Amino acid sequence: MEHRFAVRRLLERPPRKLRLTSLVLATTALAALVGALASSASAKPRTTYIVRDGMYAGLAGDNTYAMFWIKHRRVYHLRFSAMLQCYDIASHEEYPREFDAGKNMPQGREIPRNGRLVVDFVETEAGREGHIRATISLRHAGLAEFSIDAPHVGEGLEDCTGFQAIRIKRSPHNIPIPAGP
Repeated sequence: MEHRFAVRRLLERPPRKLRLTSLVLATTALAALVGALASSASAKPRTTYIVRDGMYAGLAGDNTYAMFWIKHRRVYHLRFSAMLQCYDIASHEEYPREFDAGKNMPQGREIPRNGRLVVDFVETEAGREGHIRATISLRHAGLAEFSIDAPHVGEGLEDCTGFQAIRIKRSPHNIPIPAGP
């Protein structure tokens, strides 16, 4: 019988130590909640850039170009030309060369939320093996950048490198995506 009264007394009025522990736990939980709300309110929201479907293209002053198609935030059929600075190993001569590429870019790469796609690929053109880094930025003003490193391979006698940046715009015309590569 006495045991029943002890339990009732404990439930009616918890001991001081139990009340203090409960108060500390409640205060800690409240502080964590307030901190989480404050940090989420001050964090910058992530921007998602809207990318419209269509053909994007640009032409630079030196007649180099870039063009590609976008469908559902994915890039297809990239083509570009860039001016490379080449060095002939035998004659120690430097000269410019044009490099046309794009057909080996992996198709259907998705443009991230930040509006900037970076693709690395290798392409051979006119006996040169070009290691290409293509950066397509559709953030504020469209820009396509290409960095090419084409070292001599095997019997080759020249090393070529280049960088090309071309402003791009979406075509106002509805140009269909090509069927082939």
